[in-house]
Amino acid sequence: MIQIFTKRGRGPAAVSAFAGAGTNWTGEADAGVAGTTGGFAYSLGGGAFTTRGYSATDSPLTQPFAFNPDRDGYKNANGAGSFSYDIGDANQVGASALYSKGRNEFDNGPSSFNARLDKITEAYAAYWRSRFLPAWTSTVRLAQGVDDLTSVTAPTASTFFRTTQNQLTWQNDFSLPFGRALAAYENREEKVDSSTPFAVQSRTIRSVLGGVTAGFGPHELQGNLRNDDNSQFGSKTTGLAGYGYRFNPQTRAWASYGTAFRAPSFNDLYFPASAFCTPCSNPNLKPEEATTVEAGFAWEPGPHRFGVVAYDSRITNLIVFDVATSRPSNVGRAEIYGTTLTYTGSFPLWDVTGSVDFLHARDETTGKWLPRRAEGATSWRALYRGERWQPGIELVAVGPRYDDPANTRRLASYAVLNLTLRYVIAPEWSVEARANNVTDTEYETARGFPMPGASLFVGVRYQGR
Repeated sequence: MIQIFTKRGRGPAAVSAFAGAGTNWTGEADAGVAGTTGGFAYSLGGGAFTTRGYSATDSPLTQPFAFNPDRDGYKNANGAGSFSYDIGDANQVGASALYSKGRNEFDNGPSSFNARLDKITEAYAAYWRSRFLPAWTSTVRLAQGVDDLTSVTAPTASTFFRTTQNQLTWQNDFSLPFGRALAAYENREEKVDSSTPFAVQSRTIRSVLGGVTAGFGPHELQGNLRNDDNSQFGSKTTGLAGYGYRFNPQTRAWASYGTAFRAPSFNDLYFPASAFCTPCSNPNLKPEEATTVEAGFAWEPGPHRFGVVAYDSRITNLIVFDVATSRPSNVGRAEIYGTTLTYTGSFPLWDVTGSVDFLHARDETTGKWLPRRAEGATSWRALYRGERWQPGIELVAVGPRYDDPANTRRLASYAVLNLTLRYVIAPEWSVEARANNVTDTEYETARGFPMPGASLFVGVRYQGR
């Protein structure tokens, strides 16, 4: 799906801006304006980010062919805009665009040359929305997305990989006496171009989908069906059936059963070889297919909300990254089930949100744990609602997990503490500070690639009204 999200203008023109700097020679600046005039709504914005970073790899023992103790930086410049115009008789036209250009440096051995990945992302969309009848709204949307990647590992060594996606969507929304219904058709064309030739360089996916949500007193029903006809992988129909029951205004429960299908991306299938892997992709990948059962319960007494969701997914041909071969592969049969507990609450001066996850994720064929999935994780955030001073605290903790499908490379558990502070100078002006990983915890989410240590970032924000 090609989706572009920009802030839609409302009311008189409002200008926003932010500028900040932090450790590792990090800098950020962005600005935007949004508003409406008559039936015309607009939003324009742009920004830039840069950092000198730190070494992408941590040791010649874990990354013997790539390790280089230099700094590996990142920079990005981007711009986005959107507009819509009400042309009367319940008709609206609009368009949006996004452009982003970035450079990510990485380690490629002890050479003094700065290896890098240059990426350009473009997305464009235009739509026409019309209300033919009071209960029927129809939207036609045209969109294009382009991802352009160039990997440069030496002054005369580079590879490029470009994917282009063209998309046409016709969506119809209906208001019903008992709920809402949706029917849509989508045509998506995907193309790939690279310094490496491929047997398959394009594919077309034609999809039809429909859904209904309905309510009858305390009962809530949902049903969805979708068929994707993929020129490379054939036709597949998926769907979802859900039921919810509201015991009272504060308490409700729900359950659902759904199926899913995911075709490998062109990156999974054909990404060019590099110094790290030959090949880096797997043209023999099969699509993922899954069934999921989910049940949940929510209780909202006053300013507090407690929730619990239990789920069980059975997946065939799960696509995972195999560090032993440095390319994606299929897991024949996998089961992922778990429970998530959530809490959101407001106290006299504090807002608190948090979650606790318990997970079981195994390859059913080998009995091994699926890579980079922890049995337990938790995340909490508390924010003080002061008139001027607004401090906050965040805690993220993740249990041990394995880096590889064979379960020979173990990643240690970790906990990261972050602190935030916002000082309101005036209704439109504020100073913001963020201290990440204040305990300077050393941890990895992928073996051999360290996460940032302690860092500080301070900025000034203007938000026009």
